Amino acid sequence: MAHISKVEGPSNLLSQSIAISKMLVNAGEAAPVPYVKSTAGLILGILEPIKLYQRNQDDHNELIGKIGTIVTMMKDLALDPDSPPQSPKVKENLDQFINSMSSVIQDLHTTMQGYSIP
Repeated sequence: MAHISKVEGPSNLLSQSIAISKMLVNAGEAAPVPYVKSTAGLILGILEPIKLYQRNQDDHNELIGKIGTIVTMMKDLALDPDSPPQSPKVKENLDQFINSMSSVIQDLHTTMQGYSIP
């Protein structure tokens, strides 16, 4: 019997639960055990969006950290009279930030096209 370990944290517990549910869906197709496939499929329908949300939260937290780094760098540049504002490293970081934000905005526009506002 599959064992779910709670010691490794909620993220791993979620991944293990999804893996076991997928296994049960497959087993339910092969074995004549009533309701195994449909119950495991229902559980997957609940857990998989939670996993996606968790990944989005991780991406969100990473993005906030990067924005904070850029804002701090820009503040330091503005407050340091000896800092060359056109240094190659600063320009490279800001260009990378602008490209990343442009990509995020494009993705948001694409995502929002699929939704209608009532």
